[in-house]
Amino acid sequence: MGKALDSSAIFRQENYRGRIREVNLIEPAFTDTTLSHILEKSRAEGYNLTDLVLVNVVSRGSERNEPTEAILCEDANGKEGIIVKKRFSTPVGIAEEYRLYTPEGYCYIS
Repeated sequence: MGKALDSSAIFRQENYRGRIREVNLIEPAFTDTTLSHILEKSRAEGYNLTDLVLVNVVSRGSERNEPTEAILCEDANGKEGIIVKKRFSTPVGIAEEYRLYTPEGYCYIS
């Protein structure tokens, strides 16, 4: 796996046209190692994809926030969800998984 991009110097509100919101991810409704499976699961739960955005994931203080891409989704009743790719360390290297958060599992800070 290649070297991880330090996106903190790139994805900043002053050089991004959209709004970068801070989000506190509490508990995912579903997780999977492939994006296609999470997208299938979100559709099975009634969600439609609405936008691709950047978010700042809250992590023990704003200086440690992690900017990342996210997929926003919404069901027919207006219930919003968010899909985020999470990178984490394992004993054998860096791993990734995709997580679908329903309204009960996340909240916007800003």
